Amino acid sequence: MAIWLSAYRNSQLHRFLNWWGKELLALVPARLLHLFSEQRDEMRLFQRQGMWRIERLHAGQVVDSLDVPADADQQARLDLLRGFVLKSAGKADLVLTLPERQVLRRRVNLPLAAEENLAQVLAFELDRQTPFKADQVWMDYRTLKRDTSAKQLLLEVLMVPKSVAEPLLAQFSGGDLRFAAADGQVSEAGRAGFNLLPRDQRAKRSYLEQLLNVGLGLLCLGLLWGVMEASLSNREAALVSLQEKVDAVRKEAQATTKLRDELEDAVDGANFLDIKKRAMPITVDVLKDVTIRLPDDTSLSRFQITRGEVQLQGQSDNAAGLIPVLQKSTMIESPAISGAITPGAQNKKEMFLIMARAKLDPKAVEQDAREKNKSRNPRERSGGNRGNNA
Repeated sequence: MAIWLSAYRNSQLHRFLNWWGKELLALVPARLLHLFSEQRDEMRLFQRQGMWRIERLHAGQVVDSLDVPADADQQARLDLLRGFVLKSAGKADLVLTLPERQVLRRRVNLPLAAEENLAQVLAFELDRQTPFKADQVWMDYRTLKRDTSAKQLLLEVLMVPKSVAEPLLAQFSGGDLRFAAADGQVSEAGRAGFNLLPRDQRAKRSYLEQLLNVGLGLLCLGLLWGVMEASLSNREAALVSLQEKVDAVRKEAQATTKLRDELEDAVDGANFLDIKKRAMPITVDVLKDVTIRLPDDTSLSRFQITRGEVQLQGQSDNAAGLIPVLQKSTMIESPAISGAITPGAQNKKEMFLIMARAKLDPKAVEQDAREKNKSRNPRERSGGNRGNNA
């Protein structure tokens, strides 16, 4: 279990959840956060001038203290400590602060890849850089810097030999007193911010009151959500009823608009066919123009005009030379050889297929554009009105 907890503590998931939790807590008002968070003082026990001193700190300020003679017997120390704890109101964590000379504190640089298995890597570094083995010390660490570009991890490690810490802790063991943490002393009564005490020896916290507050808060939020949901449901029902009426009116308007558009499309279609018919040159005139321009050594086996596309199929002594001739035509445009030119089987002439487009009457095209503009403008105005009405 300890291995799994250590792996989770150093995993990317733990860092993400820790960051996410801090971001969410930053959105909670300070008064509400204070109401739902557990308020705990700290009772700090340390040695000073041949005395054991215990101080109760509230919000970082010393509010009460007690000095116990270092040469007092163990039962007397326990009675004085227990009496001081019991007379104090509110919850508090008991912390043993070790003298700075009895702990070893240093910074360690490790590869960033070691972060996933940090406990084992630190145990190896402990054997290599200190005279102690991992099972001979209490140790805690914290990350000072994660340099992803250099792929380096800077840690601060605090350790104390078990031969030093355990006898000090044994002087106050017994009864119902349990220490929540053991830390190093950095000033007169300050602490380094670590917890050297093994997890299985730490005092167990009771979160019943905090869970009750959270449960009541969630219940209030649930009731508030129910009221808001009922209000939104009523508004949604009224909106649906109004929307149904609007949809009925809109369908009637759309049906009327559809009939008008169908009528306009029918008129436009009839006009389009008429204009296209007038703009397209007469087939006989196209054939006459082509016949006049083709040389005498050229004959046509097929002449066809389909939707403005002109096909000329036949044979000639010089099929490629027909393109410049047909480019001068006033009835067709863009003549081009389609496919390959093949020699005839009997007279050795070149078989060809020429594709071209019939030239439209410019006056008819201009009239077509005017008709389209006339029919488009009323539709744009009616379309804009329909959009505004919608």
